[in-house]
Amino acid sequence: MKFYTSIVVLFAYCAIAAFPSSLIRASVMSLCSLYAAAAGRRYDMPSGIAFSAIVILLADPTALYSIGFELSFGAVIMISLLMRPVTELLSFLPLPIAQMAALSVCGTLGTLPLSVYYFGTIPVLGLFANTLILPMVPFVFLSAMAVNLIGIILPAAAKALSFIPMFLTGVMTEAANAISSVSFAVKQAAITPLACLFVYLACFAVSDQPLVSPSKKYAACAASLFAAVLFVAVKGTKKCCVCCSLDLWYNAHMDYMTFFKSIKTGSLKGAYALHGEEEFVKESALKSLTSSLDEATRDLNLQVLEKAEADDIISACETLPFFGERRVVVCKTLPADSDARKLTSYLPGIPDYTLLIFFIRGKANEKLGIVKALKAENRLVDFAPFRDYEAAKWVYQQGKRLNVTITEAAAKHIVSLAGTDIATLNNELTKAADYVGRGNELTREAISACVTRSLEVRIFDMQDYLLSGKAQDGIRAYRQMLSDGESTFGIAGFMEKCFRSMLTARTYIDQGLNRERVLRLTGDKYPQKKAYEAALRYSRAEIIKNMRNFANIAYLKIAEQQPDTLTLENALIECMPKRR
Repeated sequence: MKFYTSIVVLFAYCAIAAFPSSLIRASVMSLCSLYAAAAGRRYDMPSGIAFSAIVILLADPTALYSIGFELSFGAVIMISLLMRPVTELLSFLPLPIAQMAALSVCGTLGTLPLSVYYFGTIPVLGLFANTLILPMVPFVFLSAMAVNLIGIILPAAAKALSFIPMFLTGVMTEAANAISSVSFAVKQAAITPLACLFVYLACFAVSDQPLVSPSKKYAACAASLFAAVLFVAVKGTKKCCVCCSLDLWYNAHMDYMTFFKSIKTGSLKGAYALHGEEEFVKESALKSLTSSLDEATRDLNLQVLEKAEADDIISACETLPFFGERRVVVCKTLPADSDARKLTSYLPGIPDYTLLIFFIRGKANEKLGIVKALKAENRLVDFAPFRDYEAAKWVYQQGKRLNVTITEAAAKHIVSLAGTDIATLNNELTKAADYVGRGNELTREAISACVTRSLEVRIFDMQDYLLSGKAQDGIRAYRQMLSDGESTFGIAGFMEKCFRSMLTARTYIDQGLNRERVLRLTGDKYPQKKAYEAALRYSRAEIIKNMRNFANIAYLKIAEQQPDTLTLENALIECMPKRR
């Protein structure tokens, strides 16, 4: 009876939380433990982990590629393998403290490689934060559950007692914020997928389930860590053929950072295609590449083909460099399909002295023969739009180049105001550097004073007002945008785009997908997160109606008609979600 009751309670809890991977994993493992106890059998934690993974992947095979899934299982696997060895190492501490510290260490080791890979950061104080905050989690959970149960019978009493979990949650939040505000709390870093693998192999080597004999486990751990460092050190270079070959095999696209490093080392040879939506960085890469040519003979050894056929490209590539070691040929367009086969067959035979660059505006059509051929050789360089943390990292590094002192928190603040478009960030950062003066610190106050908030950010702020029922604040924000020079058409067009994104999110929500899966399908970025949150407030019919209203206003520009500003104002008031 106890076991079946647990099933009902855990299922209900998962349903309330929208079935996140981490909670499903914990629930299945708990049920396995309870079943083992009821059956009089020993519970094997690795088996419980494996069974929970099977359950999740049977329900949703794509969960394997979810960051939440990987982080959750990474943490719990390391806890199951390293908890006892780490606790023994901390035996000089009282047992409860040693166990709590070991739990934090193991969880951190399980998530650290993935955190560095996905987010490009190392939580320097993460271990300290976990040790401080984790002991409070059971109290928050139990108090919240108790208040909910009391609320079923005595709502008034539950309301009076709700301050307990709220207070504990507030303490945890404040502690986390205080730790994260420390200047060195988070540091930028990078790691390759194969380096991640070897870090985990190092942990396995010294675990309770070693991959080698006990006498050799520390040697295996050291060898794995050395391999991880090697993969990080030689990524994008020719220093280790094996490492590079494996890394190229793993990745379908070359990332832009590897391309920049290859420019500096002079290791680029053959043909490459530069594509992606981040045009500013793509232009910077091309500029850096052409600047690597000797200045005296650059004009003679650089040939730019605006539109060329296969024969023109081959002829340019076969031309010998003039008083130099290298020649660069840049094609601003891809050749016609009729020339594709001829050029594709030529690409492997490009002379060593020639570097051929296809510079593609926007995303490349990866079905084209030339693009497929370059992708197969890991020569398709992807300049995808920057994620928030990538943009913040760029701002931080660019601030140093502009000779201003900038903290990582300040860099994130600039991104929150100006967005992730690097061209915009470059303009705003240069303006901010001039504002405070070179050699001075770029403070949060200075950033707020001189950095122009992007239209996207301002519209999202206006949208937040409207969604929360603050019509006056929303309309005030709209009128301020108009007075600052923003057009009615631009605002209407962006609102139509917002509701179109909401419609996509709403479609997935109606299919029963949880937040994590929706964002994985739509793009885990700030606009998509805002669209998901907003979509929860509307029905599908309401979203379509509002989308059409804003589309009609935006269409007036095509019809060369000028709508009254009140037309859009009324549409904004109309789009406020109805109380349910």
